[in-house]
Amino acid sequence: MTATGSPSTSGRDRRRPASCGSLPGARDRRADWVAGEQRSALILLVSGRFRVDLPGRSALLAEQGDYVVFRGVGHSWEAEDAPVVVAVRRPSIPGYAVSEEARS
Repeated sequence: MTATGSPSTSGRDRRRPASCGSLPGARDRRADWVAGEQRSALILLVSGRFRVDLPGRSALLAEQGDYVVFRGVGHSWEAEDAPVVVAVRRPSIPGYAVSEEARS
């Protein structure tokens, strides 16, 4: 299941996010494809450009407030323009990270 979208116009000041989860640099990309993922995820763009690759398609988050939601699918990502994103995953997994081997 995947969903993408842009926010509706509201009175909230979107330049002041409540929290930021990740600050990848420009052209950073995930070291390996996530396989066998069972969790749900929401990726929300605060600024910059961020691409999420999913089986059979990619979602480009290019405007503040763009988001992608997916559940139980493999994925990868690329930071296209020094993005600030908020990533929410459910359920959380303590200590979840890309292995050192995959980073090299």
